[in-house]
Amino acid sequence: MKVTNVEAKRVVRIKGKELVVEETRNEKGEKIIVVRALNNAKLAKEDEYWQDDLNNVQKVTMKELNDELRKVLMRALKNEL
Repeated sequence: MKVTNVEAKRVVRIKGKELVVEETRNEKGEKIIVVRALNNAKLAKEDEYWQDDLNNVQKVTMKELNDELRKVLMRALKNEL
Protein backbone atom coordinates (compact mmCIF):
# COMPACT_ATOMS: atom_id res chain seq x y z
CA MET A 1 0.00 0.00 0.00
CA LYS A 2 1.31 3.40 -0.95
CA VAL A 3 -0.19 6.72 0.15
CA THR A 4 -0.53 8.85 -2.96
CA ASN A 5 -2.46 11.84 -1.68
CA VAL A 6 -2.91 13.67 1.63
CA GLU A 7 -6.29 15.39 1.45
CA ALA A 8 -6.34 16.97 4.90
CA LYS A 9 -4.03 17.26 7.89
CA ARG A 10 -5.18 18.41 11.32
CA VAL A 11 -3.79 18.60 14.83
CA VAL A 12 -6.14 17.50 17.61
CA ARG A 13 -5.32 17.97 21.29
CA ILE A 14 -6.71 15.17 23.47
CA LYS A 15 -5.96 14.84 27.17
CA GLY A 16 -2.80 16.90 26.86
CA LYS A 17 -1.48 15.02 23.81
CA GLU A 18 -1.15 16.55 20.37
CA LEU A 19 -2.15 14.09 17.65
CA VAL A 20 -1.81 14.54 13.92
CA VAL A 21 -4.79 13.21 11.96
CA GLU A 22 -4.34 12.86 8.20
CA GLU A 23 -6.98 11.95 5.64
CA THR A 24 -5.13 10.18 2.84
CA ARG A 25 -5.79 7.99 -0.21
CA ASN A 26 -3.81 5.06 -1.56
CA GLU A 27 -3.03 4.22 -5.20
CA LYS A 28 -6.45 2.51 -5.53
CA GLY A 29 -8.25 5.63 -4.29
CA GLU A 30 -9.23 4.06 -0.97
CA LYS A 31 -9.50 6.46 1.96
CA ILE A 32 -7.06 5.90 4.84
CA ILE A 33 -7.09 7.77 8.15
CA VAL A 34 -3.62 8.12 9.71
CA VAL A 35 -3.38 9.00 13.41
CA ARG A 36 0.05 9.65 14.90
CA ALA A 37 1.67 11.31 17.85
CA LEU A 38 5.20 11.44 16.44
CA ASN A 39 6.13 15.01 15.46
CA ASN A 40 9.91 14.80 15.70
CA ALA A 41 12.67 12.21 15.84
CA LYS A 42 16.44 11.95 16.13
CA LEU A 43 17.88 10.49 12.94
CA ALA A 44 20.64 7.88 12.86
CA LYS A 45 23.11 10.24 11.19
CA GLU A 46 25.05 12.23 13.80
CA ASP A 47 22.89 14.89 15.48
CA GLU A 48 20.28 15.37 12.77
CA TYR A 49 16.64 15.79 13.77
CA TRP A 50 13.43 15.44 11.77
CA GLN A 51 10.52 17.67 12.77
CA ASP A 52 7.12 17.73 11.13
CA ASP A 53 6.15 21.22 9.97
CA LEU A 54 2.80 21.83 11.64
CA ASN A 55 2.74 25.62 11.24
CA ASN A 56 0.15 25.59 8.44
CA VAL A 57 -1.90 22.70 9.82
CA GLN A 58 -5.42 23.33 11.07
CA LYS A 59 -5.70 22.89 14.85
CA VAL A 60 -9.11 21.55 15.87
CA THR A 61 -10.94 20.10 18.85
CA MET A 62 -12.65 16.71 18.89
CA LYS A 63 -16.02 18.46 18.54
CA GLU A 64 -14.88 20.12 15.30
CA LEU A 65 -14.03 16.81 13.60
CA ASN A 66 -16.66 15.20 11.39
CA ASP A 67 -18.43 12.10 12.72
CA GLU A 68 -16.35 9.66 10.64
CA LEU A 69 -13.02 11.04 11.87
CA ARG A 70 -14.23 11.23 15.46
CA LYS A 71 -15.31 7.56 15.41
CA VAL A 72 -12.01 6.40 13.88
CA LEU A 73 -9.99 8.46 16.34
CA MET A 74 -11.91 7.21 19.38
CA ARG A 75 -11.60 3.60 18.17
CA ALA A 76 -7.86 4.01 17.63
CA LEU A 77 -7.34 5.62 21.04
CA LYS A 78 -9.74 3.42 23.02
CA ASN A 79 -6.97 1.69 24.97
CA GLU A 80 -4.30 4.38 24.67
CA LEU A 81 -5.69 7.31 26.67
